[in-house]
Amino acid sequence: MKDLKQKILQKWVKFLTLILGVLGFAACNHEAGEDDACLYGPMVALYKTVDLSVKGNIINDAQQNIKSTIIVKVTEDGENYIPYTTIKTNESGFYEYRECFTDECLGVRFVIQDDKNYYLSDSVDVKFVYPEEGEGYQENKEFNFTLTPRIPF
Repeated sequence: MKDLKQKILQKWVKFLTLILGVLGFAACNHEAGEDDACLYGPMVALYKTVDLSVKGNIINDAQQNIKSTIIVKVTEDGENYIPYTTIKTNESGFYEYRECFTDECLGVRFVIQDDKNYYLSDSVDVKFVYPEEGEGYQENKEFNFTLTPRIPF
């Protein structure tokens, strides 16, 4: 239930950001004798973006699919990661994730944990390097994980 509320809140925030970006903000100096131009437009245009697409499979040493939960964490300083969202694999251990990040985000960490806690967790980091010029870029990654058991069988 908490995940559902968090997803609804995230969608609501994105919707409001879109509406405010479309409407824009006007900042004019209306004092007499001043000849400053009015600034108008969406503030979002100042950001560079990365359109991230990640997919892959999670299996064990015996090549069996593992149903897992993936915790997606983000960092703004390059060192400290905070939880952003969670995704689930399907019955075949396949996952797919797409998100657009702004230049405030320097990287994403994917932490994989199996649903039954039989295996050790694993993780991978994706660091972003934003170009000096241009609006951004698209990054496609494929990460396949082979989890090892906590206790050898």
